[in-house]
Amino acid sequence: MNKLNKMIVSLVVSGFLVVSLGVAGLTAQKISLTMIRHAYSPEEATSFWQGLIDEWNRKNPDINVTWVEVPYAKYYEKVTASFAAGVPFDIPWCPTWQYPNWKDFLSPAPAEVKQWFLDNDPYQILKDTLIRNGQLIGLPVELTGLSLYYN
Repeated sequence: MNKLNKMIVSLVVSGFLVVSLGVAGLTAQKISLTMIRHAYSPEEATSFWQGLIDEWNRKNPDINVTWVEVPYAKYYEKVTASFAAGVPFDIPWCPTWQYPNWKDFLSPAPAEVKQWFLDNDPYQILKDTLIRNGQLIGLPVELTGLSLYYN
């Protein structure tokens, strides 16, 4: 598994954990988080992410992350409805084009995560998209290659 991908997953989960603990207060109870993603990706991608989450759960027994896949056709509707109902998923998969629609619902990442992102992400467009009002509201997980060709 790619070391950078492991670091990103750890930062994402840790960031949401810090925000959750800040809201809920420090307790000794086990924490459960749900990571949701649309299910159009190939099986290799699903098994890759499930492997990272399984590894996280083994190394962090007090913080359990559950992976949920939703059919692509229903994904954005389901996540938007969860935000609107006030019961959002802990870690939603959010493509950059969706940030303008969800930005008011996303919690800012801790300062340490923001600084790591600013120091390590080479793409200015991601910085422009993921930082709103001076706050980091998401981390890049994958890049999509788009092309236009003439036939």
